[in-house]
Amino acid sequence: MTPPPDPAILESNIAFVEKSLRERITVTQSARDDLARARADAVQAAVLTNTGVDPQRVFRSERTSGALDMAGNARMELKLE
Repeated sequence: MTPPPDPAILESNIAFVEKSLRERITVTQSARDDLARARADAVQAAVLTNTGVDPQRVFRSERTSGALDMAGNARMELKLE
């Protein structure tokens, strides 16, 4: 049986790969908007699938993509009306 990887080495490898990718890939605002819409559609579908929730109460609203809170985290809001 293979022993688990050393957490320090694993963390170092992840940091290296992340840094390398960030240096080579630029994510556009359009790409972020597309991803946000796809996620919103998936959440909306999950909320409406076999739940009995009235579809007229669930909708997607648009807002500026990429807005971060003070800790640097993206926010997601769910509302039923």
